[in-house]
Amino acid sequence: MIYRSQSQRTVCATVGETVEQYDEHFWRNGHSPQIIVFDDSAPTNQEKSFPLLEKTKTHHDLYYVGPREKEQFLAYLNSRLRDKRLESLVKSLFRPSYGGRAGTLRLWS
Repeated sequence: MIYRSQSQRTVCATVGETVEQYDEHFWRNGHSPQIIVFDDSAPTNQEKSFPLLEKTKTHHDLYYVGPREKEQFLAYLNSRLRDKRLESLVKSLFRPSYGGRAGTLRLWS
């Protein structure tokens, strides 16, 4: 679930609904971004939300990164490390967060 404020009231929308709204806005304004959903939710929530996200209709490509994809990427990064002692540091960069920007900032800094 994504919570956002709209006209000083809290509105609750599913991830799929939010993606559709963003996609429609981008499309109407001539933008073509890649839309990526990073999912750090609990497995039970993923089981509920992923099928709904799969049905989401968009004008642009929609990518999903869940725990399985994250583990595959971590395995790839760890295979490229010259010092295996850094594996725990790399894993900590991808820990679940309460905001997508936090993980992105850790990676780019």
